[in-house]
Amino acid sequence: MKKKLLLSAVMLSSIGLYAQVGINTTEPKGTLDVSYESTWAESKPQGLNLPNVSSEQRLKFEDTPIGMLIYNTDRECIEMFRGIKDGVQQWQCLPDAGSAQAQNIAITAAGFEGQYISGVALTNANKVKFKLENNSFNEVNSVFGDAVTIHNGGASIRVTECKYQKLSGGSPTGNEMNCTSNGVQLLSGESALLKYKLNGEPQEGNITATFNKLGLQADQSTQVGLGSARIANQSQYAVSLKNKNVEVIQGKINNGAEKLTVQIPYTNGKGSYNAVSVVQTTASGQDGDINNLTLTIPAGTFGVNGTLTATIEVGGADQEYKVRQLEPGKEYVIATFPINMNGTQYNVELKGIGGIPDKHFDDPDHKFVYVPIEVTGTVDGQPYKETWLNLNLGADYANITKTGIFNPGIKPEQISKKDYHAYGSLFQFGRDADGHELVKWTDSKHGTRVKNVPWYSDSPLSYTKANDPCPNGYHTPKRDEWLKFHKLVTGTDYSISSTEIWNERKLALPAAGEGFKGVNSYYFNTGISGVYWSRSMHGEDYAWHMRFGYDYSKPESFSERRRRFSVRCLKDKP
Repeated sequence: MKKKLLLSAVMLSSIGLYAQVGINTTEPKGTLDVSYESTWAESKPQGLNLPNVSSEQRLKFEDTPIGMLIYNTDRECIEMFRGIKDGVQQWQCLPDAGSAQAQNIAITAAGFEGQYISGVALTNANKVKFKLENNSFNEVNSVFGDAVTIHNGGASIRVTECKYQKLSGGSPTGNEMNCTSNGVQLLSGESALLKYKLNGEPQEGNITATFNKLGLQADQSTQVGLGSARIANQSQYAVSLKNKNVEVIQGKINNGAEKLTVQIPYTNGKGSYNAVSVVQTTASGQDGDINNLTLTIPAGTFGVNGTLTATIEVGGADQEYKVRQLEPGKEYVIATFPINMNGTQYNVELKGIGGIPDKHFDDPDHKFVYVPIEVTGTVDGQPYKETWLNLNLGADYANITKTGIFNPGIKPEQISKKDYHAYGSLFQFGRDADGHELVKWTDSKHGTRVKNVPWYSDSPLSYTKANDPCPNGYHTPKRDEWLKFHKLVTGTDYSISSTEIWNERKLALPAAGEGFKGVNSYYFNTGISGVYWSRSMHGEDYAWHMRFGYDYSKPESFSERRRRFSVRCLKDKP
């Protein structure tokens, strides 16, 4: 090893002294002088062995010196780097570079136009450009529509059109002309910019355009990026309730019946995204339970607006995590998953919560547990921040006795207007939950009363806090509170012809319709409209409510108090 190091030092010293290197020669005639070694076996190859590099590899070079030589394994030629023009690396095969042919007719890469995003179809704005120069004394007249081929992994990208525009001093001198079927005519000294329109759906990686015609060769590449979307931080609750120091619900997360999924809404989406997998260790759960949780999102393509579905897989020997049993409304963070999706950063937070038990939870017919959700935005230039219950009172998703349906942590974006498991109970105004309100829904159109409770029809009730059916700490919204929510969603507190309330996903108010009459009550407009009581009375027999349908919303309508409508609860102010 010492001898080799010494020899290297001597060679470096010699190079420094004479600025020349001789290989198989004692008197170099140039900076690098290589001679044939006659004493070697005739079968031993002798020559200059250049690096074997693909087109994609050499486009990743930085600070490349002009004149550098490589052997391009794609084009099967020795290439010379001739600098950067119009932001594009110029590599040319020898002997083309600087040769008489190049001096007569030259082709150089001139860049790409448009955006290139994986999963997003190319448009008329996507073009690749080459500059054609006639440096000869003769006229050039040839068809160049078939000169360019496109490579982008396994994607099928093709040229659909070629147009050219004559240049003079780098400026356009006329309209674009067709070069797909007609010839490009250039007089001596003229040049033209060839534009090739592209079609197809690119995939992530490089997209390379190669020009090959009349012995002229040039190529250029651009990067196809992944897509993007606007994604906010998300949270998901797992309910585990301890009420009056007695276990009511032991929340679990496992890979079976209690498998957890998280719906992550996004807006302004375009292009594709890679799969995501993030592993986190849980906080200590019930009885000190700790597990690894793996959140995964499969690869896919963004729509304009949509939802990503993340699944949670539980590790450990039993593959089950027991959520701490908490008092009503108490919560803790089980795990936070940091997500990086194509450069967009957001968090998915998994929380354990005691839930909000129904006001009459001790009644066997009212085993409902709800989850608070925070609704934010801006109304009249002022911040809006209110806490609502995530479900209508009496919804199947909140009913702990509904095995396979109970899902109190369900998010608004998972609920449709015609989801009858979210319809819930229908109340008379000012009447507490005494069973009159309970409905057994069998589909999005039909329901039956659960209990034969007398109907108040002749003596309508007045609202009091005591007869408000909402859980402790919550109330039926006042008239102006519904008006404010309506303005948050639609921008106005007046009745309008619009689909905005129907499509809103802040509360995802379902269209449960309304109930009427007494013992032989019936339901109508189910799946067609939603009607929600306020706590505000109007005259002696009426009360205010908010009503909406597919193409309208009325934030301040009034009806007879004996009618039966939905109730969604709003948190009391401190």
